[in-house]
Amino acid sequence: MRFIQLFAIIILVSFASCQNKVSGRLANHELLTIDKTVGADSSMLALIEPYRDTLNLLMDEVIGFNETYMRSEKPESPLSNFVADLVLQAGAAFLAESGISGIEIMSLINVRGLRAPLQQGKVTMRNAFEVMPFENQMTVVKLNGIQIKRLFNHIAKSQGDGISGATFTMEGENAENITIGGKPLTDTTEYWVVTSDYLANGGDGYDVFQESEHILTAEAKIRDLIIAHIKMLHSNGQPIVADRRVRITVIG
Repeated sequence: MRFIQLFAIIILVSFASCQNKVSGRLANHELLTIDKTVGADSSMLALIEPYRDTLNLLMDEVIGFNETYMRSEKPESPLSNFVADLVLQAGAAFLAESGISGIEIMSLINVRGLRAPLQQGKVTMRNAFEVMPFENQMTVVKLNGIQIKRLFNHIAKSQGDGISGATFTMEGENAENITIGGKPLTDTTEYWVVTSDYLANGGDGYDVFQESEHILTAEAKIRDLIIAHIKMLHSNGQPIVADRRVRITVIG
């Protein structure tokens, strides 16, 4: 708690300095060891307690039931399949609401963005935040067939990622036999890729998205989509079940 008080003083001093345009430098300092020997500040605990208890109630809410333990792994996994599938469904609805139809669509989720496994049994709000701790928003990007080929080559180079609505064969760092919507990839066809704003902005080396002139960002966050989908399944009496059909076939 002493650290919190010191930090607050530093913030206040910094703010006052900015307001008064005062500059200076640190004349001396003292290193303080913060461990279990430092006593708790009872007044600070009393201030935090009601907020902490309310937050714990919200985070411990049971929102669904998972049949089997699922984790996110490369090249693909039940958890990344589950998330990619629900993101594809949400992306298709978003495009339809935007008046866009008659196009091929797939989704892409970075496997390492799913930071925790989904345990077997009851699933809480806390579990959903652990799986997706980031504030990534759903984004849809239009790419032509040539760009899609480069996208899949990057997926192969990255040793896989979560995809839905598409399949391909991974031979080393090359992607072959790409299909989207069950149809072979063609250079002249345009496709929509539903993904996160992180990847759409070039994260994890997905620079090809930045070549697009058509990028639409939805208000929905990926985590909120996960929570809403799990709640929907739970309200219908259905457990979480991942589609385990192979999407990425690894050769060699």
